[in-house]
Amino acid sequence: MTFSDVAGASTCEDCTGGQVSRERATKCDGCFDGFVCEEGSVPEFCTGGSFSNLETNHTCTPCPAGSRCPGASDKVVCRSGYYQDKEKQLKCLECPANQDTGGLEGQTACVCKDTFETIAAFDDDNDSNGDFSSDARLFDCLCGPGSNFQFGRCAKCTLGFFKNSTDNEPCSTNSPGYFSSAARTSEEPSPAGSSCEGGRMLPCASGKYAAERGAASCTVCPDNEDTGGLEGQTSCSCKSTFIEVTDPDSGAIECTCPAGTNLANGQCQQCTSGKYSTEYGFDACASCPDNEDTGGLEGQTSCSCKSTFIEATDPDSGAIECTCPAGTNLANGQCQQCTSGKYSTEYGFDACASCPDNQDTGGEEGQTACTTMAGFFADKDDNSLPVPDGVRSDIVDMNITTLELEPGFWRTSSTSTDVRHCPSPDACVGGSDTSGYCAEGHTGAYCDVCVDGYSEVGTSLTGMTCVECTGGNKATVALGAVVLAALLIAPCVYFWLKRRKSEDVLEAAMGDAKAALATKKQLEKKKKAADAFLNNVQTPFKILLSYAQIVSGFSFNFGIRFPPFYSSVMAAMSFANLDFISVAPMGCLVSTSYHHQLLTYTILPLVAFAALLGLYKILGLRRSSTTSNDFRDQVFNSFLLLTFLVLPTTSTKILNTFACDEFDDGTRFLRRDLGIDCDSATHKFFELYAMCMIIVYPVGIPAMYFVLLYKAKDLLDRGQAKLVNTKIVKLVEEIEEETGAVDKEEVGDEHKEALLVSYVYDYITDQGEIEDAVKKGDIVLEDQWISSLQDEHKPLLQFIAKESNVCRIFWHCREDKETVLGVEVVLSEEGAKNEALRRRAADEEAYSKLGRMKFLFAAYEPKCWWFEVFETLRRLLLTGGQVILNQGTPSQIVLNLIICIFSMKMYARYSPFVNAKADELAEIAQYQLFFTMLAALCIKVDIS
Repeated sequence: MTFSDVAGASTCEDCTGGQVSRERATKCDGCFDGFVCEEGSVPEFCTGGSFSNLETNHTCTPCPAGSRCPGASDKVVCRSGYYQDKEKQLKCLECPANQDTGGLEGQTACVCKDTFETIAAFDDDNDSNGDFSSDARLFDCLCGPGSNFQFGRCAKCTLGFFKNSTDNEPCSTNSPGYFSSAARTSEEPSPAGSSCEGGRMLPCASGKYAAERGAASCTVCPDNEDTGGLEGQTSCSCKSTFIEVTDPDSGAIECTCPAGTNLANGQCQQCTSGKYSTEYGFDACASCPDNEDTGGLEGQTSCSCKSTFIEATDPDSGAIECTCPAGTNLANGQCQQCTSGKYSTEYGFDACASCPDNQDTGGEEGQTACTTMAGFFADKDDNSLPVPDGVRSDIVDMNITTLELEPGFWRTSSTSTDVRHCPSPDACVGGSDTSGYCAEGHTGAYCDVCVDGYSEVGTSLTGMTCVECTGGNKATVALGAVVLAALLIAPCVYFWLKRRKSEDVLEAAMGDAKAALATKKQLEKKKKAADAFLNNVQTPFKILLSYAQIVSGFSFNFGIRFPPFYSSVMAAMSFANLDFISVAPMGCLVSTSYHHQLLTYTILPLVAFAALLGLYKILGLRRSSTTSNDFRDQVFNSFLLLTFLVLPTTSTKILNTFACDEFDDGTRFLRRDLGIDCDSATHKFFELYAMCMIIVYPVGIPAMYFVLLYKAKDLLDRGQAKLVNTKIVKLVEEIEEETGAVDKEEVGDEHKEALLVSYVYDYITDQGEIEDAVKKGDIVLEDQWISSLQDEHKPLLQFIAKESNVCRIFWHCREDKETVLGVEVVLSEEGAKNEALRRRAADEEAYSKLGRMKFLFAAYEPKCWWFEVFETLRRLLLTGGQVILNQGTPSQIVLNLIICIFSMKMYARYSPFVNAKADELAEIAQYQLFFTMLAALCIKVDIS
């Protein structure tokens, strides 16, 4: 195609591609639609399936997929419902069944409609393997799970139906108890608590339940059960007034009425007041038994006793019943309190009983027991008895377990009526608590045992006290032991030094015969004076010591407490028992148990005895002299003195080993040491030991006394009784010597008569008695100078009257031709005694065996040479012998009184002592013992 836009141009120009020109055209125009214009060429028509227009720059363009090109000028998109999946197509294809373009145009393929699912189809012609076809049109549109084909579309399965496959088959009906899922793609069992009806899952209505999944319908709750007004329950529960119980036979759980209710109008209703139901069930409520009610309350499972009654168990049937409590009785259908003065000990309906004698209710009503009056107590059998001694009598309502003990008393237990006086009153504080009877530091029977860390001080007589062991106490005890040892050793040293001094003086004078004789006479004179002093002191000492040893043990031996003043006096006398252990807390240093005391009091004296007897034997082997013999005699007499001192105390220790107190609980403890069990093996051994010591002390020492005295009895008594009315001659020189006259060298002969009168004087007798004796002839005065004796010479007449029954005075010519004044007398009892004493004294000088045992007989008249044995046995009976005299009883005191009366008779019958005043002192001591024992008997039997 050409054009020329210049006039007169020789040639025309070709139009560019995409343009066309007409004849004689001055320009080129655009190519025609449907044609393709190439440069310089004639427009050509686009063939089928292509198009050309301005948009394509008038080039033939293939018709794209999704459109059709029926003409050459333009393409036409496939309308909705049609598609074209290829290019250069003249027309669009209609979508297959169940497919469309989704309302879109120009689609190259159809898709399944919105309710269908796309399922690829097999291309059996082209793929022998059955693979999916690659051709987009070879697929199926089917209804997916949960829908089916209806009216040309996939519709969701209706309720009660489901479909779990992809096809156009109809939906399946739900199985019973199953419901469709929300997508209707499956069926599911209904959960517990719901059911499926018409394919719909519904919760169980109130009153129904489904226990498991897949229930086609809910089950109605059994009788007496519901769901509590709730829906969708998996189980029913008992209604509000019912309870669950397990059937004892089948084991099934069922709902029933609880105890305290019964079934009424389909509900469990509470039992009304006065009725009860003890067990679950539907039985009617029962009425309360007699004397019982529900206290005005409803719904009770049991009845209780009325307000004034109590529950009690019948002893025969074991049933619980309501009855009147103790302290009441039944009156007018109620339990009423017992009136004052009456009581009821046990529950029941019996009438109240009147209180026994010595009991009352203290003015109170409703009492279960009568209380004992002051001064009485109730024993374990509820008998009212007077309180024992030692129990307070001002307290009411005491029974055997609440006895209020006074201070100073003790008992074994709270059920004991054996109230005993404590040997150490301060140790027992009294009270009603058996564990608190004892003061601090004290324990055991009678509170007479010290606890660890304490030591006893004193005795039961002085009041034993447990003292805490401290450093100061231990030092005091040690110092006291040293002082005691010094006091015991000091006398021995003193007498030894004195003896040595006498020997030195005598030895110094041996060179001069006259001086030696004078020294010897001087020493003998001093010895006689010392012997006379000792004899005067020794006798009352022995009497008082014996009295103190006996009296100091009365309180313990008789088991009584004397008045305080007299107790303190007896306590002061306890020194006589040589009980040094009790004066200080010796237990802080060494054991002071009675067993150790027994060993101490028996072994130490034996050691001392052996030492003294050994010394006595050694002195006998040495060259004898007057001084050494005297000392040897002193050693043996010291041995006898020691036996005298220790015998009562040691014998008492030995015999008290067998003295045990038996208590009402069956225990037995040593009376002297209540910490020692009498039934223990240790104590049995010491009892055997004590039996051996009995032979040594309470038997051996008196036997030794008797043997010593009996062997010397002929020398001790030269016939005192036979000397009465015997005629003897006494020279003035003998009288001077016996009466202590001065030596003749010191006084002239003219004064001999005066000497005789002066030194013979013993007693002053009234002048009338002497004159009567002269008139009767009992006194014969042969020499006229006697008749003229002045008053100062009357003692001579007194001597004559005392020493003789009939006498005469004469001048006597001695062998040396010297005339001396003499007296011939017929001896009276007093004269016979003195003559026997003079003869015994002479025998003492002649026979050493008498001098060594002078301690045993010096205090007694010759005729009573045996009296020390009697006195020893008396002391033993009244001290250690108390163990065998039914100790602590009135009969013991009576036996002691009999012993005392017998002793008084012996003292009165024999008047054994040389010194008449000693007889009087001994008799006074016996009377004192007698009245002390009589007072003890009065206290023991309580004569008040």
